[in-house]
Amino acid sequence: MNVLLVPDGSRRWARKHDVTECEGRMKSVKAIAMSAEAMHVRGINRLYVTIASRVNLERPGKKVRNFLEAGASIPDMCGIPIKFTVAGNLSPVPPDVRKLFAEKESEHASGFPITITVGWSLPEEIVDLVNRFRGHPRPVTTAEIAKECAVPDAIDLWIRAGGDMRFSGFFPALSPYLEIVCRDEYMPDFTPSTVDEIFDDFHRRERRFGA
Repeated sequence: MNVLLVPDGSRRWARKHDVTECEGRMKSVKAIAMSAEAMHVRGINRLYVTIASRVNLERPGKKVRNFLEAGASIPDMCGIPIKFTVAGNLSPVPPDVRKLFAEKESEHASGFPITITVGWSLPEEIVDLVNRFRGHPRPVTTAEIAKECAVPDAIDLWIRAGGDMRFSGFFPALSPYLEIVCRDEYMPDFTPSTVDEIFDDFHRRERRFGA
């Protein structure tokens, strides 16, 4: 079972609690790490965490750097071994942050798989795929497309924190039957009980896969 988490709400949480955005972001990272540990116990195969879409990367430079560095710190916050990877379009990412990502991937190379996505959203990914396979000598297969996607696995459960009920572009192209859970809690407010409630909800659902 594969899970994708959209950890929204850290800025709103920071404003609500009268703390800096950076403090809100780090509180969010701790909640992501806690959620990852809980998912590992539940036997989840892989967790994807969205850190930034391409539009997000157009925010003022210091803010972008702060949330990218926060994303890189996720494996350090986890109390279990992590296999950490970064996926997406990293071309807009500052070179030193790309180097930081590579270092974290080397430091955390085995354990529960967590992939953070950076510079990824579905509309831009579709354009990239069309350009990449233009002139392909034969019909393209789903497996070939998957190799080029930021999220190649079929996602079973898509979770969004922060109260919004929209994808915001964070839709994995090869996951037509994912189940969706949108929580009102901001990501920094996630607790083990939140994770329990999410999976209790998921397991009560009848998945038909188009049948």
